[in-house]
Amino acid sequence: MAVIYYILLSTEGETTASIFVRDSMLKIWNTDEKILYQYASENTPGSLKGVVVPMSGILADLIGDITDIQRGNSGTENCNISMADNEMMYVCSNSGKTNVAVTMLYDGVLKQFVEQIG
Repeated sequence: MAVIYYILLSTEGETTASIFVRDSMLKIWNTDEKILYQYASENTPGSLKGVVVPMSGILADLIGDITDIQRGNSGTENCNISMADNEMMYVCSNSGKTNVAVTMLYDGVLKQFVEQIG
């Protein structure tokens, strides 16, 4: 698995601004990937809290967005979808819903999830 690093510059609502970290930046900063990973592991979970959500919730959000677009709405109307009591699929995400794959690397997030679902 490859880890791609970004610097989160700002967030406004659901919009984020970030910069891709290149190898040349590491040289300028006189650091390496190991140190960068350490900093990212310490800082990112505080900025973008890890969450594990049912797939049905993700699909409901997507269908709601599609329905709103088809109706010409800006997302103020909700789409009602019944969710199964026994979820089988989950998505590891973060509070910003951006670069979500990295949440799998958050210390303890998957362990905590497994303990909660039994």
